Amino acid sequence: MRKFKIVVDNEEYEVEVEEMEGGERKITKTEPVKAKTTTQPKTNSAPTQPKQESQSAGGSGDITAPLPGVVTEVLVSEGDTVNSEDVVLILEAMKMENKIQANVSGTVSSIEVKEGESVNEGDAMVVIN
Repeated sequence: MRKFKIVVDNEEYEVEVEEMEGGERKITKTEPVKAKTTTQPKTNSAPTQPKQESQSAGGSGDITAPLPGVVTEVLVSEGDTVNSEDVVLILEAMKMENKIQANVSGTVSSIEVKEGESVNEGDAMVVIN
C-alpha cells in the first residue's frame, strides 16, 4: 500500500493505492487534509489596475498598456477633462476586464487606440496634458 497526496479543487486529499494481482490497482480516498492552497480563488469582479507613474515631466501623463490585451471600450474622448484615477478605458487580457485609470488629472490630448485593437505591454494608449 502506498500513500499519495493530491489536490482537487484546492482541497488536498490523501489517497492510498494498493497494487493487486494482475497489475490492477485499488485506490482508497480518505478525508480532505487541511493544506495550503496552491492557486488563487476565482473572483467575478474585474481588478482595477494600479495607478501608473507619469512618464513625462510637467504634469502630463502617457497611459501605456500594463499588459498585452485588446481594448474593449474607450471611455473618454479627445478634449475631455479627467481626474487622476478616473477609468479611461477597458483592456481585456486573459479573459479578464482591466479598468485602466488616468495617472494624472488633466485634459485628454490624444487617444492612440481604438476599440477592438490589440496592444502590447508598454504601447501608448491615451495621452493626458
